[in-house]
Amino acid sequence: MIVPLFAASEVSGHLVLVHDTAAYYTARHAELVTALAQQVGAALENAGLYAQTQRRVEELEALARI
Repeated sequence: MIVPLFAASEVSGHLVLVHDTAAYYTARHAELVTALAQQVGAALENAGLYAQTQRRVEELEALARI
């Protein structure tokens, strides 16, 4: 089962589940993995925004020292 991870409205990766038994995963598994993928995507987006903000803070601090 493969579920896309979305960050900033773009696919930033995939969550992949593998099992030896064919057709092992059910609709309930798909629901849970989709919910998890949404949370992971949001966390990735937040991490990117945080890093961007930190870079901007560093730039502004450097300008303030001039």
